[in-house]
Amino acid sequence: MLKINQYEEDFEELIADSPIIIENRKAQIDDKTLSLEQRKEALFTVAEEYLDLGYAYYMLEENNKSIVHFQKAMPYKFKLAFEALWKEPENCWSIQETLNCILLFGTKELKSELIDSNWKLESEDIINESSYLYDRLLIQIGTTFKVDDAALINALNVSELEKDRDVQQFIVPLLRSIKGLITSDKSQWQIGIDKALQWHADEAKLGEYRDIRQGVICLNALTLAKLGRDMHGWECTSESIYLPLNLLNLI
Repeated sequence: MLKINQYEEDFEELIADSPIIIENRKAQIDDKTLSLEQRKEALFTVAEEYLDLGYAYYMLEENNKSIVHFQKAMPYKFKLAFEALWKEPENCWSIQETLNCILLFGTKELKSELIDSNWKLESEDIINESSYLYDRLLIQIGTTFKVDDAALINALNVSELEKDRDVQQFIVPLLRSIKGLITSDKSQWQIGIDKALQWHADEAKLGEYRDIRQGVICLNALTLAKLGRDMHGWECTSESIYLPLNLLNLI
């Protein structure tokens, strides 16, 4: 089993119990005799169980099963993030797991729905402008292989002036990597991924990611690596336990 951070689950129990939980909760999603809140809770549970299984199988080095469960989670995660009836509150940081998972594991139809959603946050949910601007650009490039040039320039200008450590060490490199994809600058794309991975590694060892599933894989870096391959045929050369490039061969 991969030992990546301090994230711990009883994987044997999870794998035994989750399919039962998922089937029971799936039936509740469309059960009109339940309140909307109860149905939302069921939807959330199904999405989270599938995601937990995806991470669990990855850590158990069963990559095919990992991919399957990430893929199964996507329709439910999409509803929670983007469909008005089911929408749960998100901020510009918390939405990134959902965005990256849809871009990595979602169907073409889901990606099309993602760009059509014209996703935006209310001002009170924008806890960091640089992160929010990055999220918007990630949706653009992940679904269309293009970005609005003015939006990219603005995001870089805003983020490069910000003092926040997480922005400087993570968001700025990710934005520069996107710029590399748009300008066909392979070096800038690669350097951005490497710097983002270093921030992620620090967070997974000693920071907020040290004992949660989000620390297991740097999804932002994996998405950018996939985009480099899909847009330009580039192969990412980063070597990091947080960047499972072998998963890209199964997507």
